[in-house]
Amino acid sequence: KATIVLICVAVHFCFAEKDLRSTFKDWKAKYNKNYAGLRSEIDRYRNFQKSAAEIELINSSQDKWVADFTQFADLSDEEKKSYLGLQLNSTAEPAPPLQAEESLDLGDYPVEKLWEMTPVK
Repeated sequence: KATIVLICVAVHFCFAEKDLRSTFKDWKAKYNKNYAGLRSEIDRYRNFQKSAAEIELINSSQDKWVADFTQFADLSDEEKKSYLGLQLNSTAEPAPPLQAEESLDLGDYPVEKLWEMTPVK
């Protein structure tokens, strides 16, 4: 009985892997992805598999929206981080608090000068 279960699980994963390879092929065509060689394509496919697992986890844990593959699905975690732009330094000293600006005393300043405009050249 355990052997039959293992065979069923193996068959399921084989079909799922075949579907994912087909999805990867379609995804490459959609985003015009071309790789330098077989080694590069294998590495990118592994990243794609990881993205597929993340998408599956997101979609199975909520139903408010649907995650799907984007043009970044073949990137490594490090490559994805480079697109985020924001890099926090947890060891940096906090910035000093801003000082309130001193109030301006415009009492002696001619009111008409406040609205004066500089001519445009």
